[in-house]
Amino acid sequence: MMARAAPNEPPDIALTKGEIGILDGLVPETGNRRCNTGTLAFYLIKLARLGDYLARTGDPQPGVVVI
Repeated sequence: MMARAAPNEPPDIALTKGEIGILDGLVPETGNRRCNTGTLAFYLIKLARLGDYLARTGDPQPGVVVI
């Protein structure tokens, strides 16, 4: 996945501005302390949280099945 290869890149390399806005509106930023705010990895964790990914400290990074 792109977030594993380039986690600190800006999210607009994989998501549109509209998708980023929707994720910001739907998913609160609490519980997403595993990566830097505003990065691709940050937004992919937000996307995975829509599918019940919990983003706990011991959880592995979300994979293709979760996304």
